[in-house]
Amino acid sequence: MGMNIISPRTLGLGKNSPSGFATCNTTQSAFLRLSLNPDVVGSKLNIAEVLAQLESFTKHPSHKFWEDGALDTTASAWRTVTGHKQVTDTNLVLIAQRHGGKLVTFDGAMQKRLPTGQQHLVEVIR
Repeated sequence: MGMNIISPRTLGLGKNSPSGFATCNTTQSAFLRLSLNPDVVGSKLNIAEVLAQLESFTKHPSHKFWEDGALDTTASAWRTVTGHKQVTDTNLVLIAQRHGGKLVTFDGAMQKRLPTGQQHLVEVIR
């Protein structure tokens, strides 16, 4: 398993990943949404600042862009979803799986929720 897809809250850590890091439309737009929320980042930022930060991540030599593609509605990971807050993370795991990587996140519950055979697709930062 090589590259890792980075959840929006862990994007800044990706530049230090020895195997590189990936983003997709989902993680990039979520990064913008979270970064523009002063309750999340602790200050009010404007879109130009946030776009510049995103661009610094995506231009990093270790970065790769992964196409999101269509949802695989037949994937077994969907059977573990019990609510609306799990949809995006499940989709990110499936994107990572499709590209031979894994999802890096702070959310330990995400890994535990997956079927045993798919838990390796999530790396939890503690």
